[in-house]
Amino acid sequence: MNLLEKTRKLNMALQLSGDGVLSFEELCIMLSEILQCNVYIADVEGSFLGYAYLPVNACDINMKAIEDKKFPAEYNAYLMSLKETKANQYEENPKCAYFDVYCVMRQRYVTIVPINGGGKRLGTMVLAKNERSFSDEDLVMSEYSATIVAMELMRLSNMAVMEKEQQESNLKLTLSTLSYTERQAIKAVLESFEQGTYEGTVVVSKIAAQTGITHSVIVNALRKLESGRVIQTRSLGMKGTYIKLLNKEVIENIDVK
Repeated sequence: MNLLEKTRKLNMALQLSGDGVLSFEELCIMLSEILQCNVYIADVEGSFLGYAYLPVNACDINMKAIEDKKFPAEYNAYLMSLKETKANQYEENPKCAYFDVYCVMRQRYVTIVPINGGGKRLGTMVLAKNERSFSDEDLVMSEYSATIVAMELMRLSNMAVMEKEQQESNLKLTLSTLSYTERQAIKAVLESFEQGTYEGTVVVSKIAAQTGITHSVIVNALRKLESGRVIQTRSLGMKGTYIKLLNKEVIENIDVK
C-alpha cells in the first residue's frame, strides 16, 4: 500500500464518522492497521485519548498497565520535553515504559510526534513497532494524523468555550427573572444539599416551613431554573424532589444580599 492509498484509507475512516465527531480510538485503530504498529494518543497530562496495539505486540505487563489509560508521569514528562518529532528511536533491548523491567519484545523502534495547535502543546502521539523501522511514508502519515488530532482538539476546546459562554448567558438571564423571594427560596434549596455536593433530594414543604416562603413560590423558582437548564429535577413522590445542578456557577451567583 503506497502513501496515497494509506492516506485515502485513513480519510475514508474519518469521513465515515456518523456523528461528525472524530473518535481518537478509531483513528488509533486505523493507524495501527495501516502502519502495523502500536499507537497511543495522549493529552498533556499523559491520559490516553485513544490507543491501539497489534496482537503480536501485546504482553501481560503492557495489557495490565494500559488499563489505567495513562502514561507514567516520568515518561510523560519526557514526552512533553520533546518539541519536535523524534523518529525511529531504536532500542535493542528496550525497557518497559511502565515498570522497571525489560520488554519481552526486542529491536523496538519508537516515533514520538508532539501534537501542537493554536500556539500551544495539546498532547503527544507515540508509535512503536518491533524489528522494522518506520519508513518515510509512515512518518508522513504520523505527522498527518497528529495534525488531524490537533485540529479536533482545538475544535473541541472551542466548543467547550462556547458552551461555557452559553451557560453563563443562560444563568444570567434565568437569575434575572427571579424575584427576591424566589432567590431566597433557591438559596435555601441549595443550602439543603450536603456540603460539597451538587445534587440532593428536597422536600419542598420542609423548605417552606423553614423559610416561611410559600410552597408555590419555591416550586415556581425551581421551574424557572429548570427552564433555563440550570438544574434538572425529578419527582420522587412522597420522598420529595431530586435536584441536580447542571450549572454549578449558580451557587456563587444566587447569594441573597
